Amino acid sequence: MRKRRIFLVVASLLAVLGLGGFIVSASGPDLSREEARVQLASLQGAGVLDGKVFESDIGVEGKPADIEDHLVFDKGLFVSSECQSRCDYPARPYFTRVKDGAVHFLSETRCPYKDATIRWSGRVEGDRIRGQAVWTLKRWYWSVEQTFWFQGRLIDNEAMISQNIPLSGD
Repeated sequence: MRKRRIFLVVASLLAVLGLGGFIVSASGPDLSREEARVQLASLQGAGVLDGKVFESDIGVEGKPADIEDHLVFDKGLFVSSECQSRCDYPARPYFTRVKDGAVHFLSETRCPYKDATIRWSGRVEGDRIRGQAVWTLKRWYWSVEQTFWFQGRLIDNEAMISQNIPLSGD
């Protein structure tokens, strides 16, 4: 009963914040056992993608990739190592659901030095990841929005250690 109450409170808050449709839409009575586990883990801060690092290529929408990156999921948080190095974008919570045999995720982070955000949305299927990141920089007189695509593959823990990739911005 307590878990259900916590779930309803969190889902209500997310609905108010605009993320509710992503999670609540997966909460119907036809929810499979795996989908329910993914949804609950996401709400509890222990993400189903935790411990996974994807070596990825990123490019401006409509153009070839020109950035190599590592997308890191750990302790319920998501971070892009490239974005972290450019503007100290911190690791932030990510939200997941299972649909069409893949884990879909959402995360949003903000640069601590500028009024800039990145909204990540993607799909993990097997050892592959793909999706988009929308970078928005707001100014008092205008805003810039740029959409990037990304795709990559899962790397193993040994590769992660040898490349000295920090988890969750550690």
